[in-house]
Amino acid sequence: MGRKSIDKNRKGPQAKTDRWLLDLIPKLKDQDLASMTMNDLAKLLGKSKSTLYEYFESKEEILTRAVALRIERIAAYRELLHRPGSESEVYQSVLEFLCEQLGDISIQLLEQIQTHLPLIWEQIDQFLQLIIDDLGTLYERGMEKGVFRPTSIRLLTRLDHFFVTQLITDKVFKEEQDVSLDQLVRYYLELRFSGIRT
Repeated sequence: MGRKSIDKNRKGPQAKTDRWLLDLIPKLKDQDLASMTMNDLAKLLGKSKSTLYEYFESKEEILTRAVALRIERIAAYRELLHRPGSESEVYQSVLEFLCEQLGDISIQLLEQIQTHLPLIWEQIDQFLQLIIDDLGTLYERGMEKGVFRPTSIRLLTRLDHFFVTQLITDKVFKEEQDVSLDQLVRYYLELRFSGIRT
């Protein structure tokens, strides 16, 4: 006879658990998410498994919250979209901010999330679409002001979406190119910027 499951009154994520989880993403760089257990997460976080269970029901819940916190941090790029300056300066500041925020996220981690944790990937994909929509708005403003060459905004944003969802999670490309996620994003956005600037 197995143990009966006990429903606990969990405390739910709080400010202190959010502090733990903000540092989790870089620690997942070389981990196998498919086989990861609550014990493994407890070790990575420097907490006991029982402490984790006080706040979270599963590893998926922990990883979902960790990703949500990172998305909130990266989403601060949106403040840069409204700063004074030319569209070229705004584009450059957004590029720098995104690369800074992506520096400790590995391409391998994104691949694993896409493969093994589809609900979390959906959360990431929705955020990526927001970034792409914002870039589309920036392209449009730049074209209206003559800073960017007139071209199809739909084509530009479709290419951006392809880059994000395909290239950065392409295992063959990753194995052939020894670049980090932030380097890859920088190369891409710099190429995009040089191609549309008048």
